[in-house]
Amino acid sequence: LSTIKPGSFPQLVVDLMMNILFVILLCLDCPYNDNRDNSIAVLSTLKIIVIFIASMLMHASKLFSEDGYDAEVMGVLLIVSQAIIIVLFLAWAFYQKGNMSTSSNGMAIKSLKGSKKKKKKKKKKKKKKKKEKKNDEKEGGGEVVEMAEIAQKRSQFVKTPSVSSSFSTNEDVWIEHKCEEGGRKGETYYHQPSTGKTVWERPGEGASIKILKGSKKKTKE
Repeated sequence: LSTIKPGSFPQLVVDLMMNILFVILLCLDCPYNDNRDNSIAVLSTLKIIVIFIASMLMHASKLFSEDGYDAEVMGVLLIVSQAIIIVLFLAWAFYQKGNMSTSSNGMAIKSLKGSKKKKKKKKKKKKKKKKEKKNDEKEGGGEVVEMAEIAQKRSQFVKTPSVSSSFSTNEDVWIEHKCEEGGRKGETYYHQPSTGKTVWERPGEGASIKILKGSKKKTKE
């Protein structure tokens, strides 16, 4: 259309033919029938056809009439045609909504609630994703908790070994030894592994002290 002179009869005729062909295809094919948009497309194209017809009439009257054309009348005609199309569309929309709301047909109910269902589906998908993330986090945390519980259970069944070496950190544990060398050979002394203290007298009889027998040799008197 850009190669045709703007406002000329050939351009208007070509535009008019294209729109008429488009209306025929819409009526035969009904590509928007599922979404109830086919009627809107037909009415919109008819409006464009009316505009082209009006422009052709104006162009013809300008060329072949000495008095020209009445611009006010043509403007009123276009405004009235547009208003009629809008009123018809609104009336048709309310009528269709009333029919679908009272109809027991599943297709009518689906077409009426299609947009709501789409929104609900989106919300459900978002909720599912959030739940999956939470479940993954819970499963990861659950594994840690389970491992901790297993460790606690095992620790309950396993008896703690008695302290018998100098690496003990319990301050109440003293190890009992017998001196095998020096002037006090055969005497008993006590060694505390946590502090490294060594005493000859029995420590803390009033305290809760564990006395363990060891095999450490006392080399100093």
